[in-house]
Amino acid sequence: MPEGPLLRAARDGSLPAYGELVRRHQTALRQLLRRLCGNAADADDIAQDAFLRGWSRIDQIRQFEAFKPWLFKIALRTMADVQKSGRRSRMRDTSWFADQEQQGDDRETGLARMDVEQALAQLPDRERLVASLVFGAGFSHSEVSDMTGIPLGSVKTCARRARDMLTQALAKWGEGREVQS
Repeated sequence: MPEGPLLRAARDGSLPAYGELVRRHQTALRQLLRRLCGNAADADDIAQDAFLRGWSRIDQIRQFEAFKPWLFKIALRTMADVQKSGRRSRMRDTSWFADQEQQGDDRETGLARMDVEQALAQLPDRERLVASLVFGAGFSHSEVSDMTGIPLGSVKTCARRARDMLTQALAKWGEGREVQS
């Protein structure tokens, strides 16, 4: 079923329709939050809070507004609220390893992901946020600007700066690494 009728049904109070919308976007949202939080458990808690907030505010979504950016905006605000309150800690160094054990990635893919996660963790918060939304979640610069409240020009600058920093960091980490076949 297309997203439009699901969204209309959810706005009319259909919990199954909202559940289907969440199901369609939960993986991408959780991946983004894991990149930003550095801790899978915290990210999943924030995602769950965002889904609940979304349901309680579903009547506030504008008629032609896309659900995914709206939900991600709620999740980013939820994450900011949680971080301000100090209820969650950042554990960037250990969360990646725990996720890899659960996912059972092969060695080459695991090393590549570790490099990207470590490189992302080294970015300043704003650049990490923009990079995760633009490169990781596939949002446009203008969608990121709308979600985060960061001016469009600054989003573009952050994305370029993040891309340059990531390229440089990954090139440095890739030097001398032997890929086993």
